[in-house]
Amino acid sequence: MVLTAAQTTQFFESNDQMGIPNATTIQLQNEGISIVDDLNDFDKDTLQQVADNLRRPGGRIPDPTPGAAPGATIPTPPFVFGAKSQKRLLAACDIVRYYEETGRPLTAANIQWNTVVKNFGEQWKALKDRKTGDLPEVPKITKALPVIKWTQAFANYLHRVIGVRMIPLAYVIPEDIAVPAAAPALLAGQPHSAEHGSVEAELVARAQHNHALYRDDNANVYYKLEEATRTTAYAASIKPFQRTKNGRGAFQALTNQYAGQDKWEAKLKKQDDLLHTRE
Repeated sequence: MVLTAAQTTQFFESNDQMGIPNATTIQLQNEGISIVDDLNDFDKDTLQQVADNLRRPGGRIPDPTPGAAPGATIPTPPFVFGAKSQKRLLAACDIVRYYEETGRPLTAANIQWNTVVKNFGEQWKALKDRKTGDLPEVPKITKALPVIKWTQAFANYLHRVIGVRMIPLAYVIPEDIAVPAAAPALLAGQPHSAEHGSVEAELVARAQHNHALYRDDNANVYYKLEEATRTTAYAASIKPFQRTKNGRGAFQALTNQYAGQDKWEAKLKKQDDLLHTRE
């Protein structure tokens, strides 16, 4: 759905949205921001450059002073771009990219500051804090953590590590990578669906594997697998994926060989037999 001109103006200029003055909104077009979708190309650094340009615009305008000489000009005065507007616009830049990652079109409803973008900003900040924080230790395959149990521990670990796309690395390893074209409906006032329950889970479930940066995250998973299997007999299982650094392929090979459904069934049968035959 394409936003109408009125909806676009309301998004940028309404006090309960971005709260940007009309003159500044017009000047933003010279900076490359004409519609909400344009925010996809802006981040904290480029938005700061926009703010600097608005503070020190070039050129001159006719002198508005009463009685000024005909043709007199003055330097273009700064455009108003308040701190609140900058903060909200930065959150809007992030949510526009998030909707692109999760395959959702922009609508007037899903870019409302209160409460959709505001709630998104809080969850996004938690993801960024986790990305810049200390990494948890990679779980290793040991006697205390045998490979069948380790697979679940490693999957949980990948949920805690944020990749270069600001998505938990768990999105790399699901068995089925086909993403339904139609995204589930958003919860009222929230940037995520009831089905997934959070921005983080929405990203893991709907992130595509054809993104330019997927290769980096896939390689990161391989390096962590290499660390987890180092000096163990299981290292041979991921060796074929060393050259391509295919973490997804390596994880699938490891789990299929040592922790597939047949291995779980065998383990359950062994425990069941123990319960029925032990004296």
